[in-house]
Amino acid sequence: MNYYNLDAIISVGYRVNSIQATEFRKWATKTLNEYMIKGFVLDDERLKQGSNLLNQDYFDELLERVRSILASERRIWQKITDIFQEISSDYDKNSPITRNFYATVQNKFHYAISGHTGSEIIYNKANKDQPHMGLTTWKNAPDGRILKSDAMVAKNYLTEPQIKSLERNVSGYFDYVEDLLERRHNFTMQDFVTSINQY
Repeated sequence: MNYYNLDAIISVGYRVNSIQATEFRKWATKTLNEYMIKGFVLDDERLKQGSNLLNQDYFDELLERVRSILASERRIWQKITDIFQEISSDYDKNSPITRNFYATVQNKFHYAISGHTGSEIIYNKANKDQPHMGLTTWKNAPDGRILKSDAMVAKNYLTEPQIKSLERNVSGYFDYVEDLLERRHNFTMQDFVTSINQY
């Protein structure tokens, strides 16, 4: 099998006038357009078939990256809030249940992987005498300045294996909620909070 330099293919594809070059430009434009709009492009068939391009299967890397995105603080909050709002028949954004909901969910995940709540993780690991104050990651890591907001995020103190475990737990929880929704269409806010305790 012959392998060609991708940069050369792209360069030639945009300079040559032929039927194949025109088809290439259409494909490249469609792919780039999808990337610009969605922020990602997937070759579904290659991933389904497990094709080994250049003797490498990138499925595990893709899975790890998707889990990492799902488990990012902002995405967790956004997804869970959207689900909570959409399925709770009595949703009220000013309710005490709503105000405590995210902290409860977050603490459940932190406790499941570390045996400590978010506040306990910060209290136990934040240390001015440690490199980077005990943080394992932060917004501008590894060379950027640590901000107060970084020090107040429990996930920033977790080890790499704990972060991987968190990512799997978050992914599993979303699957669990999806299964609940398929079986039962009417939830109150309290029902949804209870579902977290059952998970």
